[in-house]
Amino acid sequence: MKGIRLLGLLLALLAGGCLPAPPTASLSPTRARPGEAVTLVLQGASAEGAAVWVAGVEAPVLEAGGNRLRFLVPSVSGGPQEVRVRTSRGEIRAVLGVLGQVDPRRILLRLPLGQTPTLPLGFTLERQSDLPACGFSLAELGYGGEALGQALEDLEAQDPSYKADPESLWSLGGWVGEAVGPL
Repeated sequence: MKGIRLLGLLLALLAGGCLPAPPTASLSPTRARPGEAVTLVLQGASAEGAAVWVAGVEAPVLEAGGNRLRFLVPSVSGGPQEVRVRTSRGEIRAVLGVLGQVDPRRILLRLPLGQTPTLPLGFTLERQSDLPACGFSLAELGYGGEALGQALEDLEAQDPSYKADPESLWSLGGWVGEAVGPL
């Protein structure tokens, strides 16, 4: 009797190990402004006929084939937003950093103290300040390209210690409204 139970348990474990892994999705770039294109790569599912939503708003699919699809980020609020992809294998989720109220021409770059930044095409160094008390330097960069999300990824790929963010319109006084609310 024990042998039959052991055999049944072994068969159940083997059957569970043979099931396909649930499908997953990765995004590139991982941050983008509304209107920018993002590539979604699926693992374990096909992109054919897939539909995409960002923060509950349907996103226009530009192209889909094999395990890849490209979509435009719809007009949604800035911040981390859920991306849902409906495929023939079910729904897959990922998170996209939507760049909201930002100035796409001004980038702040945190880099190691005293280091001059290595800049990809499209970026210019406007000014740089060493912040010894903080242990890093802060550079203000100009950017003249189109796809801000991809440009930020390219910039951060220059050095693993780089952290780049676009300048907030709120901090520049260009965002109408109160930051927190009435005092």
